[in-house]
Amino acid sequence: MALTVVRSVVILLVCLAAWVQCYTITTGKVNNNKALNTKMSNFNATTKTMLGKAFITQAVRAGASEDPTVRAFMISVYNIPFAGLLCLFTNYQKIQTSLEGKAFTVDNVMTAASSQCSGYSSNFNAIKTNVAQIQTRYANSTPNIMVNFPNSWKNLFISGTGFVSLWSAASAPSNDLTKTYDALVKQYNNINAADRKKVFNNIIPWSKKYIKGDGNLAKPLKNTLNLLSACVAKLQIVNSGKISGPINKLAKGITNILPAVLKWVVNRTNKLTVTNAIKSDSTVTAMANSAANYASTYGPAILNTAEMQNYIKIAIQGKYTITM
Repeated sequence: MALTVVRSVVILLVCLAAWVQCYTITTGKVNNNKALNTKMSNFNATTKTMLGKAFITQAVRAGASEDPTVRAFMISVYNIPFAGLLCLFTNYQKIQTSLEGKAFTVDNVMTAASSQCSGYSSNFNAIKTNVAQIQTRYANSTPNIMVNFPNSWKNLFISGTGFVSLWSAASAPSNDLTKTYDALVKQYNNINAADRKKVFNNIIPWSKKYIKGDGNLAKPLKNTLNLLSACVAKLQIVNSGKISGPINKLAKGITNILPAVLKWVVNRTNKLTVTNAIKSDSTVTAMANSAANYASTYGPAILNTAEMQNYIKIAIQGKYTITM
């Protein structure tokens, strides 16, 4: 049986293949300096921790402890035969080509994947079914990790789940989908200053540039959310000239502080609860062990190459341009 981490990487590659028709990325030359070297040192130290057995075991067990629907989703990914992953990896360009000119929906992506790897349609459908079960589970509630969030943010999460559910079930654009998205954006914009402050100061401190009312990325975020409405209406990128600018500002805002974001992820993950039932769950233990073994074997070999280190520097220094 293929290992969890390998499955996840391959599935992410297929998702990127589906999205790549929407954008291109060009890179520039990195300017090495003391500040960049410090960020790279912090990045590499944190990723070393994230690739370690202790962190991966905690992350897998904490995820499975969240809810039975989450555990079921993890297992459905884990159960994809290795040959199915190889099929996706080998045919991802054909999958991308078959999606060109079509609305970006779950059904279209699944159909494209199944058309190239028909022998594994049941596995893909199992993942789709489990995602739907997660959406149903959180249609009127929030995950345990949001226990300290203000109600305004919890309600936003529930509304977001509703939008994702509509999009997941869509086979084509619809007025309901667009209206739901517009209502979601309005709900986000109406979150009061006190609730925003609680989140960016106490819970997600690195994100204050995005969600703080006067943060330097607040305006690009608002512009992006507004411009995406037209994209949702068509389920395609329809205003690339306008949306590329704010998208670049947002992306570079995140990648510039990537070491801090990853450190926050590690700290938050290590604080998550693992139930006694999951600690004794042999299937979850197998997923955790296999992911840890592969991460320790292949993670450093990939991340520590000169080429990958240069790409990370490009991301952190913002020496790239995204064109939608």
